[in-house]
Amino acid sequence: MRFNPCDVCLSPGNGKHFGVDACRGCTAFFRRTIVNKRNYSCSEDDTCEIEKSEGLLCKKCRFEKCLKVGMKKESIQKHRDIYGRRNPENRALIISPSTSQLQVTIPITLLSSVKRNYAELENVREIVHRMDGFSMFLKPAPRGQTYKETYRLLLREFYLVSDWVSNCFPLFKELPNSQKDILLRNFYLTFYNLEAGFFACQHNKIDVWFLPNGNFIDCQNLEAFYYDPHNQQPMTSADAAR
Repeated sequence: MRFNPCDVCLSPGNGKHFGVDACRGCTAFFRRTIVNKRNYSCSEDDTCEIEKSEGLLCKKCRFEKCLKVGMKKESIQKHRDIYGRRNPENRALIISPSTSQLQVTIPITLLSSVKRNYAELENVREIVHRMDGFSMFLKPAPRGQTYKETYRLLLREFYLVSDWVSNCFPLFKELPNSQKDILLRNFYLTFYNLEAGFFACQHNKIDVWFLPNGNFIDCQNLEAFYYDPHNQQPMTSADAAR
């Protein structure tokens, strides 16, 4: 996915943050400034140019630029910055015997359910995806996949992940089918991308996109990914999307 440049410093963006297109650096800077109530001064009479640079950016002019392009203070969660610090009053609430069970037990129970059901999802995946191979009893060696193979895989995975979500969140089952469909379609690709990053960390690889069936996409050899044995003509990403 290609994001627009940062509205503040013109560096490569990272999506919408606090109402504007922003990079990770400007997003974190704006959050810290608001959460920690910082005040800055400028040695150049507030005339500094704020754009991507190898040097340090003037903090005052950078913050003023954040406000000028439309970053919203009210979009920042109170009592929490990007590193997860908590307001002292929140720490007191967590320690308090009267409230700790309510605040801590519920998330732990939910996380335990997610973890348990994810392990079950992994078991089901192993069985389902081995049905595509030559043997149900031998684990195939990982290999590079083509676009069409990956498309079929993700369709199958969509239904597996749907069952996983239903088992993790009982209230999800009570929603109308139309609402379930909307939620799943918005959730699935985000989950897929996050899980691929997790697999990459497990394998310590940055140029390979790992898939839920154990196979992968070699990002250094996309010609193989778009290869179609039934069509010997070179295929581009635009052709594959048709």
